[in-house]
Amino acid sequence: MQLTILSWLVLLALVHISYGSALYAFFTDLTIQVGAQDPTTGKLLYSTCNSQDIPIFPLEKPNILDTRETPRNGTALTAVGRGDLNFITAQVFWQTEDNTIVQGKYICNMTTGKLVRDREFQISAAAGVDSIHNETGLSIVNLG
Repeated sequence: MQLTILSWLVLLALVHISYGSALYAFFTDLTIQVGAQDPTTGKLLYSTCNSQDIPIFPLEKPNILDTRETPRNGTALTAVGRGDLNFITAQVFWQTEDNTIVQGKYICNMTTGKLVRDREFQISAAAGVDSIHNETGLSIVNLG
């Protein structure tokens, strides 16, 4: 198990070199979940959410996160998830072109491995924050 985690940390480091800060990862009971922004299209790509033990990050037909609020190309990303062998939910955070910070809540379709958008929320607007640097960093901690 430790060797598998180490292997994926090395892979994440390599992906991080090409994708910069537009990368996230979190653990669930099944495996590590990984997401990154395609630097060419700006779309958010993610690993198959129902894979077991080893994250599957398809390249030929990538999983593209369904977002209503378009992520800014080069946005910082962060995510947190929870779940068990039968149910996984993910919350992904990004910044839009107008510097709004958005929280997207997604539920894993355990049959297809696709994340299905439940809802999006402009957290910076709700907090009354109107001046966010366009290269801000993002981080999230699961407290429970």
